[in-house]
Amino acid sequence: MIRKPGFKRIFTCVLATLMLMVLVAGCGNSTTPGTNEPQTKPDNTAGTPTTPATQEKPAEIVFALLADNSPRTADAPLIEDAINEITLNKINTKVSLQLYPYSSYDQQITLMQSGNEPLDLIFVTNANYSSYVSRNQLLQLDELIDKYGAGIREALGDYLDATAIDGKLYIVPTIRDLAKYYAVNMRKDLVDKYNIDTSAIKDIYDLTPILKKVKEGEGADFYPLVTAAAGRSILSYYVKYDPLGDAIGVLLNDGLDNTKVVLYEETEEYRELVKLVHDWYEAGYIMRDITTTQEGYSSLLKAGKGFAYLNGAKAGYAEQATRNVGAPILTIPLTPTIANTASVTQVNWGISVTSKYPDAATKYLNLMYSDKDLVTLLCWGIEGKHYKIYEDGFAYYPEGVDGDSSGWTLNMGYAMGNQFLSPLWRGEQPNLWEQMKKDNDTALRSKALGFTFNSENVKTELAAVNSVRSQYRMLIECGLADPDSGIIEEYVAKMKEAGVDKIIAEKQAQLDAWLAKK
Repeated sequence: MIRKPGFKRIFTCVLATLMLMVLVAGCGNSTTPGTNEPQTKPDNTAGTPTTPATQEKPAEIVFALLADNSPRTADAPLIEDAINEITLNKINTKVSLQLYPYSSYDQQITLMQSGNEPLDLIFVTNANYSSYVSRNQLLQLDELIDKYGAGIREALGDYLDATAIDGKLYIVPTIRDLAKYYAVNMRKDLVDKYNIDTSAIKDIYDLTPILKKVKEGEGADFYPLVTAAAGRSILSYYVKYDPLGDAIGVLLNDGLDNTKVVLYEETEEYRELVKLVHDWYEAGYIMRDITTTQEGYSSLLKAGKGFAYLNGAKAGYAEQATRNVGAPILTIPLTPTIANTASVTQVNWGISVTSKYPDAATKYLNLMYSDKDLVTLLCWGIEGKHYKIYEDGFAYYPEGVDGDSSGWTLNMGYAMGNQFLSPLWRGEQPNLWEQMKKDNDTALRSKALGFTFNSENVKTELAAVNSVRSQYRMLIECGLADPDSGIIEEYVAKMKEAGVDKIIAEKQAQLDAWLAKK
């Protein structure tokens, strides 16, 4: 049954979390708490239809999807029915599809767990993963995946093990860009107009003469470089280190050749990059209101207010940006393609520690990584109603239907298990899945791939350091501050006063212990 969030609850988040701690304390010693299914017999029928003579009462699980209840998801009841046509036949499981918005998702999950409400599949990101585990909200998955997750293991390979905390699996990352690179994205019309040789661009320093040429050609009131997203600095999209989660203590050179945790803002590399963007800002290459604008690249470029922006990128990103801007965009890599824990664990699924049917939940999760019909349904909806396959092989809306009227327009294929099983949407490059898989397979890997920092021992210091960063980072990393004025030294001193050295020492100790066990 489709259910919207219960806003009339009178629980508060604090009370809910306390209740959850009491509830899950009794669950922590069992690999599969609360299960009503046999746990000892290996499963050989995760994708095999059951027969009427042998079929038992279906398990009932809740699939908590991160999505708004809106006209674009109005057909969720139809999607739920179609899911159950697949799952009742293949794994004897009935799925309740429940939609919760991003703004309240974590709160909703905590409330449901504290109230012992039915809950099974949980959407997890790299921002909340470690806290979910530390609060014992996620079920350990090792034995469950060994029994029922052959499709998961086949799809992910050793990237699955890169998500482990203390050697235990709690989440399954989705199949997408498990590795990423950073890039400059430029309007093709201006690239052509100024005859820019994009093959000569190798790193961020190569952009200076290009920005200069466009600035001179377009005029004093034109600022070539804009922000990718409101509230994000220029340098947050040019990363040549492994952030080890929060970027407060990093591994230089993407962690490819060392495991020494350093404060990036103290490095000469950081100072040189800050000097570069300051020079750009002084020359008029960067938009004047970059620290206060509420607009992102798509609206800015669409309005003709800029030429380029930096961003994290992947195979197919140029096509995605082109659709968003409404004009051709070229994407030029500035860094190698790197896999680290943050990139792998960006989007994941876990199973609630309060799940009453963990076996069935794992079987359903396995279908999300191995069953083309289910994945396509979750990504694009019902064929003939929400999409159709055209002669060119691409999926697109049926005649007379668009994103606003479809009833199932999520644009969240990256979250639906193994999206490589789904047809490509019109406008994507034809070999997108093959290219993305190649990038995942050939990406350079940080020495800390698989390490997840547990910040529990330094959470007070983290809050204080993040407060300092919020005061200085945009000012410095968008070019407004002169690095020779002493502001970097002031910034570093404030972070040290807030306890950054303790954070780095804790992170180094945890990393060293993790490396010693490898």
